[in-house]
Amino acid sequence: MKRLRPYLLPTLLVLLVFAVYANSLNNGFVSDDIPGIVQSGASWTWKSVFTSIIFLTHWTGILQFFIYQIVGLTPWAYRLVNILCHAISVLLVYKIVFQLSRPPLQVPDGTWLRQQRIAFVASSLFAVHPIIIESVTWISGGVYAQYGMLFLLSFWLYLKSRELEALPAGRQDRVLRIGVEGRRLKVEKRFLFYLLASYSIYFIALFFSEKAAVLFLLFFLYEWCFESRPSLRWRKLMPYFIASCIFMLFYITQLNSRIASVSQVSGGGEGGMYNPLIQLPIALSSYFYLIIWPKDLTLYHEEVPIVGTADYVFRVLTVCMYIFGIAFTAVKNRKLCFWLLWFLIPLLPTLTPLKISWLVAERYAYLSVIGIFVLIAYGFEWVLNQHHTIVRALRSFFLRSSIRLPFKGDTLQGVYHFGVWIVILCIYLALIMRTVVRNQDWYNEDSLWIATAKTSPLIPFTWNNMGDVYSRRGDLKKAAEMFQRAIVLNPQYADAYHNLAETYRDMGETGDAILMYEKAFVFNPNLWQSHGALAEIYYNKKDYQKALFHIEEALKIVPDNQMLLRARDQIRKMQKW
Repeated sequence: MKRLRPYLLPTLLVLLVFAVYANSLNNGFVSDDIPGIVQSGASWTWKSVFTSIIFLTHWTGILQFFIYQIVGLTPWAYRLVNILCHAISVLLVYKIVFQLSRPPLQVPDGTWLRQQRIAFVASSLFAVHPIIIESVTWISGGVYAQYGMLFLLSFWLYLKSRELEALPAGRQDRVLRIGVEGRRLKVEKRFLFYLLASYSIYFIALFFSEKAAVLFLLFFLYEWCFESRPSLRWRKLMPYFIASCIFMLFYITQLNSRIASVSQVSGGGEGGMYNPLIQLPIALSSYFYLIIWPKDLTLYHEEVPIVGTADYVFRVLTVCMYIFGIAFTAVKNRKLCFWLLWFLIPLLPTLTPLKISWLVAERYAYLSVIGIFVLIAYGFEWVLNQHHTIVRALRSFFLRSSIRLPFKGDTLQGVYHFGVWIVILCIYLALIMRTVVRNQDWYNEDSLWIATAKTSPLIPFTWNNMGDVYSRRGDLKKAAEMFQRAIVLNPQYADAYHNLAETYRDMGETGDAILMYEKAFVFNPNLWQSHGALAEIYYNKKDYQKALFHIEEALKIVPDNQMLLRARDQIRKMQKW
């Protein structure tokens, strides 16, 4: 039984992850899953995947390609990969926090139990908190769980190498179970294995997401916060820095296309820059609020929330308190400073003023929330250790009031601990229930967009998708109202104009449909589908000249589209007749 004891908490953490996400396995493909997997999967070939720069620099696509080759369009298989990655990440968080919460050697006995509690609370919060859902339940959001797992594994291996390097000779003998002879050689081999494995896995993480390129900062931060002479170690950190710089230089060349892509997805508005004075307080405070009170979870958080002066001031004060906490702990307690900065560093790619990402997205915080969860775990541990203060205060109260103390000190201490754990258990149950319920919002397209509409009424994309919901249900009038609502929120939303045109066409209002199609490709010249739809309308009207014009315009955008090429040949034949 003693041999199994070290595996008890890790096993419980894994079971906790699968218990919380079990009800998401039967969910279908939603949102980006449909164009990214359902509609694209049939066109994937070994040659197209392994010669595409998009696939070669985003290995999540290659992973999805292999899953598609094995199981086809079976949603649970793709989602299971995300859940497995998250379960491994939870175990790695447990190991990392356990190691980094180790107190100095002169601390009295009982510290091992304290380490376990801190590590378990932090990792179990990471396992069940609903802010993680978007990176696990959503198949397309799984890239965050995947590169997050790889980074955590790389960081843990680095800590193992650092631990082995720092061991005294006698401890090395016991850890490696070797004699004096050959000790140094075996220690060096083990150390090199951990270090090279950490380099390799970090390099692979960079291929999964460009957002991993800033995570090299956490290695430097660890040396500064936990080691007394970090300058001697920084040379070994250079491979992380060099690999990250290479990837950052590559992605800088892709900025223009990324800005255009985000602009189109978020509602077809023009690109530009966020105002940092608005962006940073809203973004950072939103993540804090979602961690503490995860009620308004949504796929599309408001880009420009309607906040009053009081709300904005409160957000600014929240961020100022966070910055003050960093400055204070940098002087007083660098170990806590490490976890405060851990929250910020993974978010850096999404906090740039450039509009290369959403203002707030829950998936962005997958790695970041670990820092806050560790601080919460330290807070729980501090509260548990206040029993002496509580007992003294109660004794003093009863003595002053001349009332006989009903319990002995040990009993009061036990009651206090019991009450604290009851409160912690209630918090966990509330988080688990919220996660299980939120998983159901991702069951299918309809449930997702209905849930999103309740929490994100100012996002044009929300109402565009609600229009699709009513279209699938055959309520064309209501669908048109939803598309019109999206256009009111963003008069340059090309996709909404196109979808409204499709709805008008289905309703038999061809004139209005033509007008909406024309507006669609005015606001998005690359929307070849609108040209194709207009070509079909004019073909049915036997206006072959206009039909051919729109086919040619569409082919300028997608010259290899076989459907358009066949349509052009057909129109030319009809013109000759």
